[in-house]
Amino acid sequence: MTSRFFALIPAAGTGSRLGDETPKQYRLLAGKPMLHHAVRSLL
Repeated sequence: MTSRFFALIPAAGTGSRLGDETPKQYRLLAGKPMLHHAVRSLL
């Protein structure tokens, strides 16, 4: 039996409170974009 799941990752916003023009999802955390960490936690 194959299990399927879907996930919605809210990855929007400018990150203005962080004081940078780079969107939050592309800011680096431990050398990788934050979006990478969000997706990785689902796998």
